[in-house]
Amino acid sequence: MDELACNFDGQAIIENNVLCIYPEPNFDCFGNCLLEIDCEGVCGGNATVDVCGVCGGDGSSCNQANCSNLNIVDCDQAWQCEWDDGECEDLDCDEFNQYECGLVNDCEWDGFECDDFGSGSGSGSGSGSGSG
Repeated sequence: MDELACNFDGQAIIENNVLCIYPEPNFDCFGNCLLEIDCEGVCGGNATVDVCGVCGGDGSSCNQANCSNLNIVDCDQAWQCEWDDGECEDLDCDEFNQYECGLVNDCEWDGFECDDFGSGSGSGSGSGSGSG
């Protein structure tokens, strides 16, 4: 008799290990996962969410997301998008951290924060007139 079998009975009078039932690898006798469940839902799996928010991704799809074409589920998973007023929209550059800022073509890191490409303080002159 094997005490590790799910159907172990310490009072059984016939010892027949052929009748033993064992749990699947990584599970207990009740079907509960004994390890971490990965982003694909695999017990003991090693899939992770990449920086782009893609399960099992390699980080190469970050610049490819077109937020306006995404449904609410995909929008919530895309790091550069947000669901707002019933539609998926691009996040503004100032909402990105330094790493994310470098992944977006329209944004640039100014040393302190992420700005729209080409924005910022510049020097220049101009004249204007107005009346009030």
